[in-house]
Amino acid sequence: MILRLSGVLLAGLGSIGVAGAEQWCAPGVPRHAPHPVTGQSCPIAGNLHGTRLAIPAQYLAGPITFQGMDIWSAASVRAGPVHSTFDNAIDDFSIRVRQTNFRSIETPQDAADFARLGASAQPQPPENRWLMVDLDARKFSGTGGDFRAAVQNWLKDDAHWGPFVPDADRWGLAHYRSTRAPAATFGDTQREFFYDREAGTTFIQCVNVVSSLAPHDVNSLCELRFLMADLGLFVTVGNIQVKDDLADWKRMENGVRTVLDGFIVR
Repeated sequence: MILRLSGVLLAGLGSIGVAGAEQWCAPGVPRHAPHPVTGQSCPIAGNLHGTRLAIPAQYLAGPITFQGMDIWSAASVRAGPVHSTFDNAIDDFSIRVRQTNFRSIETPQDAADFARLGASAQPQPPENRWLMVDLDARKFSGTGGDFRAAVQNWLKDDAHWGPFVPDADRWGLAHYRSTRAPAATFGDTQREFFYDREAGTTFIQCVNVVSSLAPHDVNSLCELRFLMADLGLFVTVGNIQVKDDLADWKRMENGVRTVLDGFIVR
């Protein structure tokens, strides 16, 4: 079921377990068989810079923000679209995909697996790692088409996370780390980043945090960012809790691109 919550078309987490509800579906939006978990048969429609998208609700990890909507303003949200149509210009939305195969909630077991993410502070086993992907059509224009300015800002260290020094390349990416290495104290952090120095369209940041659990290992939380010029998108792939998984950064980017391509209505 698609819910209108305070003016926002909402699908995803809140709809898991809701089945059998009737849906309004705009003409031209391709229906699919009722989803075994959500019960929905009509994807959420909108457009990215004129490219029509039909997003199956089981992928969505929250509400879609449409162009001109300020989600912090109740009046702006109330003025947002009531119905899901291709006329709605999308500013931002987030999806969830399983890291192994880039598929989303397809069965009750998938829903149960996803629910386990919040049950432990430790990373899930490889077969149950999920990526939370934010797709923002507003941030792209501010990048100038690459992350070179962002790299320079990190090196200037205006945020006082550094200073940053070059380290050995990893996974074909340039690598910089802060000289402020974490001590064996809970909450101590160190930051590092990686980027493709040739194309400049991939940037990864990691926060390494000392665990509260003995023997106080250093755990990482990483975020992969990349740019999709064809759709004008700034993509953030989050919830990467095992740094070595970043060796697959190209596969992650290609997996997200494939998912998005499946949403396009041609």
